[in-house]
Amino acid sequence: MATEVALASRQGVEVAIVVGGGNYFRGANAWEGLDRATADNMGMLATCMNAICLQASGSPCVTLER
Repeated sequence: MATEVALASRQGVEVAIVVGGGNYFRGANAWEGLDRATADNMGMLATCMNAICLQASGSPCVTLER
């Protein structure tokens, strides 16, 4: 995916990628015994992991924005 994003960027296309991981652990019912706060924390960690992975892909056009 990073290669395709880099190609589009070089062609002048403005690209924005939203990386999220909250859907992996959406809601407290995801796993029995998992409370909502823990599920939310796990989702935030998954989001960070996705962003780091994308940045580590080596694509020069990938920067993390807040």
